[in-house]
Amino acid sequence: MKARWLVLIALLAFPVAMGNAQDNLDSPFGVKNADIFATNAFPVPHLPTAGGWVDTPVNISAYAIRSGGHYEVQTVFDSEGNLYFRGSIGADTPNNSVRIYSFAPDGTFRWKSDNLFGAWYGGSPIVGQNAVYGIGYEFGQGGAGSPPVVAALDKATGATLWTRVLPEGLPGVAGTLYEGVLYVATTDYLRSTGEEDIPTVTIYAINAANGSIIRRYDVTVSQGGWTANPRTSLTLVPNAFGAGAHGLYFTQDRAPGDATAPNVFGINLATGAVWSASGGKSFHSHLIYSPVTNELIKVSWNDYGQTIGTFDPVTGAKKHESNWSWVSVLDPLQSLESSTSWLWSTIGGHGFCDTAALLPDGTSVITAGFGGIVALYTRDESGAYTGRILTQGAAHWGEFHNMAQLLVEPINGFRAIWITATRSDVSETGQTVMIVAVDARTGQVLWQYDTQRGTQVDLRGGAVVGPTGNIYYMTPDGILHILSPAPSAQIDGTVRMPGYVGPMSTGSVDGMVTVAPPLTLEFRQPGTTNVLFRKTVALSVEDGVAQFRLNNIPAGTYDIAGKGYLQFFSWDGGRTFWFSRTLRALAPNVVVPANGTGSVAVSLTLLAGDADDDNEVTLLDFGLLVQAFGALRGDDNWNQAVDFDGDEEITLFDFAILVQNFGEIGAD
Repeated sequence: MKARWLVLIALLAFPVAMGNAQDNLDSPFGVKNADIFATNAFPVPHLPTAGGWVDTPVNISAYAIRSGGHYEVQTVFDSEGNLYFRGSIGADTPNNSVRIYSFAPDGTFRWKSDNLFGAWYGGSPIVGQNAVYGIGYEFGQGGAGSPPVVAALDKATGATLWTRVLPEGLPGVAGTLYEGVLYVATTDYLRSTGEEDIPTVTIYAINAANGSIIRRYDVTVSQGGWTANPRTSLTLVPNAFGAGAHGLYFTQDRAPGDATAPNVFGINLATGAVWSASGGKSFHSHLIYSPVTNELIKVSWNDYGQTIGTFDPVTGAKKHESNWSWVSVLDPLQSLESSTSWLWSTIGGHGFCDTAALLPDGTSVITAGFGGIVALYTRDESGAYTGRILTQGAAHWGEFHNMAQLLVEPINGFRAIWITATRSDVSETGQTVMIVAVDARTGQVLWQYDTQRGTQVDLRGGAVVGPTGNIYYMTPDGILHILSPAPSAQIDGTVRMPGYVGPMSTGSVDGMVTVAPPLTLEFRQPGTTNVLFRKTVALSVEDGVAQFRLNNIPAGTYDIAGKGYLQFFSWDGGRTFWFSRTLRALAPNVVVPANGTGSVAVSLTLLAGDADDDNEVTLLDFGLLVQAFGALRGDDNWNQAVDFDGDEEITLFDFAILVQNFGEIGAD
């Protein structure tokens, strides 16, 4: 296994180490999705596992009144840790003008480019060894029908080296750089042949040294999809079609309801030949190339019967597809307000967000599902993939928005941590956007940082880790937040769950760590049941114990209580969903220090057996267990509330837990 990963590291390093004669990516941090293979894996010397983070906010509003980008646009870095991002400029020119900005790792302003682009829409910058490249609308021509423009900037000063208005197409967001050639994709448009209009995505190969167009590749695509343009990366595989014949690959959305329309494309850059394949629904998801298996990997929504598929990079032949959308930890929850309103917590598919990454083994893929789920796909010797829930967060975490990074430490067994931000714009007051770190092997959430923002859109440029190890994100008020590691988390929590085993099909592949339903913590006014705010944590259980680490919680003294998982959505007049099978636990008079000034330990013990949710373990709970005794998950008499050990069958082990806790009463 280690040898296979060393091969992958060497291959990923190859296009970065070509020297300065022909421009190549400066580092994996210089382009969205990390590298030409779009593995989304970023090598770092040390993983951020301590759990604590301190924010150093920097006001950049004087330079960029709308900083960082939105959805597709991500902050990128050079190898020294300098930041590069898109932003609309201040009062010195019209607000529809967009520049590229650069700041030092500590937030010091370096430069802003000339007025290059005429509308907000455009791609993340691409940082080469020699220059920085930008894609967008031509300046002064923003709006429908405006031509796309590509520009190269001096890395040290931001001075414009060249600009190139592309002759045909609409501005896109996808690009990459290899051996002195910049490849950029247009949005889909109708290309006229004189006799008919053909829906097309054009890939331009541009000389990175002077901006001249070397070649164009017109790819016929499906029309009528939600967003038919490539939304993320272009994946490039050197010599994919033979010596000197590189391959370029991308995905796009397809026409609604057409399960056969092609949406995976491969181009032989030497001959211009194009193949296309049908690969499930797409939106932001990108293609990952694995040099270990020589396959392209794509995760997708389950609309067309698959959540993962693999393709031959030469022929486009589909080598595997499977659908794991139905996998879940929680049964569907019925709303407390309506018998017709349900909350489903299945993997559900992938695609709205660009979160997939290739793990250090070169075959496994970690990605986000819907409903706060982190999914892991592992490959067997036949090439088939199996999906499992690695982490179960709260439903308002969404399909983690809007991008993720896999941080890889190439020592100590190639450990990896997956970092992303949650989505909380559909949740109750007090549940805000979190930055979370997930152990890619066990699924344990190593820490959560509360941004105190009400929606993921407030995190401009994404929440991204730079090569210095700091985390960066921007907010609409013009603040650049720089998070640096602290020795310990603000709240270091332990949740003991006596008797809990959990489903072996979740969590770590070796079965040592399993998944439990999320836990909603109530932060109460001391000595009362008055809830000041709530925060939900994911629980990964090992030997009956789960850990959580929270940061940036308002300082103060609280009673912290936990009993189950609460989810509120504002739609349809408000819908509340609740699951619990334990007694309420309480940690009184917890003094939470100001973030970054210290740490406080919190311990909760969740005693199972309260199936009827009256906060007592009584004969009523025993009666519910008897009704479901012997049932397996999915049986007609199945009741998840009496599956006290979480192993998805009702047995004597559940009975033993109830007996052990019989007569117990939870905290108020």
